[in-house]
Amino acid sequence: MTALYNIADLIIEVVGQNAELKGLDGFKPFRVSDDASGAVATILLDDSLEDCDFERAEWIYSSEGDGVCYDFGRHAEGFCCRVMATSGSTLRLWHTTGQSTIRCATGAESDYSSYELRFLLWLAYGLAALPYGAVAIHTSVIMQGGKGYMFLGESGTGKSTHTRLWRECIEGAELLNDDSPIVRVVDGVAMVYGSPWSGKTPCYKLLRVPLGGVTRLSQAPHNRIRPLGKLQALGAILPSCPPNMAYDEALTDRMCEVIGGIIRTTPVYHLECLPNHEAAELSFNTLSNGR
Repeated sequence: MTALYNIADLIIEVVGQNAELKGLDGFKPFRVSDDASGAVATILLDDSLEDCDFERAEWIYSSEGDGVCYDFGRHAEGFCCRVMATSGSTLRLWHTTGQSTIRCATGAESDYSSYELRFLLWLAYGLAALPYGAVAIHTSVIMQGGKGYMFLGESGTGKSTHTRLWRECIEGAELLNDDSPIVRVVDGVAMVYGSPWSGKTPCYKLLRVPLGGVTRLSQAPHNRIRPLGKLQALGAILPSCPPNMAYDEALTDRMCEVIGGIIRTTPVYHLECLPNHEAAELSFNTLSNGR
C-alpha cells in the first residue's frame, strides 16, 4: 500500500501496510493524490532491517522525556534511530545518505502507540526534508494579516499561552501549529508551514505563510521586547531545531543554512513577559510593524 503526503511543499511517499497512517489524525489533511514520481523521499514501513547492523552504530544522542525515549546515531553510510516503545518493543529507522528511501521497522501495530509511530515519522521526515532546506522548529506559530509569527522557548516557557493570548485579543489571529511547524526559505523568503506534528494541540493545517517574525520568550515580572543581532538570533533559533541533528556536523551545517536564511529575511526578538494580554499586544505591535 502506498500513500502520498504534502508536507512543506515536499511530497513524501509512505509505503507499507499502514501507509494510510490510520490512527494518526494529523496526517489526513496532508494526504494528496499526486503522482509518486514527484516524491522527494520514500518512507518504507514494515521493513525488517535484518541487513542493517545496529550493533556497530555510533549512538551520538539519546533523549528520554515527553513520552518517548530514543537514540540517534551514525553508521558507515548514514544515520539510524531507535525509538523504545512503552510495550517494550523498539521501532527502528535506517537512513543512507544520498538515497531517497528511509527504511523503518515498526512491527505489529500492537507493539507501539500512535504517539511513538508519529515520532518515528517526525525523525524520518527530518532526515528526508533537510537536504531540501526544510527544518522542523519547536515553536508555537500564529497567523495574522497574512504572515506567520513564531514563538520559541523551552518547554513550559509559555509559547502556547502566548499564542492563545494573541487569539484572545488580536483580531484575525489564528493558530497554524503549536509544536513543530516546518520552515523553508523559498526564493529568498522564509516560509512557515503547518505540519502533522502539533504536540498536544490538534492543529494540523495544510497551509503556508511568509514568516513575519521570530520571538524567543522568557518568563519575567514585566513585559519587555528587544531586537536581536544576527549572532544572538542564531543562538535564539538553533536550540529549537531538532536536537538529535545538532550532534552531527553535516546536519548542523544544513540547519544553520536554513537559520541563516531566516535571519537574513526576518526580524528576531527576545520577549521577557508575563502571561497577560499586555504581553501579546506588545509583541503584536512590535512584530506587525517590523521594528
